[in-house]
Amino acid sequence: MATYFTTPEALVAIEEIKQLKARYCYYIDHEEWDQWISLFAPDCRVDLGSWPVARNPATKERIPVPGFSFEELEALASGAGWPAVGREALRHVGSDTASNNVTVHHLFVPQIEFESESTARAIWPMEDYAWWPEGSPQRRMHGFGYYRETYLRLEDGRWYIATSHFSRSWIEWQR
Repeated sequence: MATYFTTPEALVAIEEIKQLKARYCYYIDHEEWDQWISLFAPDCRVDLGSWPVARNPATKERIPVPGFSFEELEALASGAGWPAVGREALRHVGSDTASNNVTVHHLFVPQIEFESESTARAIWPMEDYAWWPEGSPQRRMHGFGYYRETYLRLEDGRWYIATSHFSRSWIEWQR
């Protein structure tokens, strides 16, 4: 059972996890893949494969996007190889997914719970934008969703992302 700690140590750990996730967004948006994968535990498991399709948070039904079929949107992520297990697999699918486009990620106030002094989990509301180069099948994307993650504090005293799963609750695509 998760616990909400309010000790000074827990408040410091919450801030460390927030800074970790802020670096995550910065490194993706700047395509700094070595730094990005360094934020993950060596045996991490990351599944961002549903990013192009929005689902109703209550029913999990796919939400239609005008001008795009579900098959087209799901094909955008199908070749990437999600889920990625381990840092090197993550580097490959992360850089492939975000190559040749410009992204901007915004995070909002997370819900962070501690399982122990060295394990935590969080839900991060987020918003993102992406722009693809001329000639791509899509030109622009704007979406809202949630990261659901777990974290480990390893022997070096730092927090790392152990698992990450992403889902969208709204998305807008433009050709």
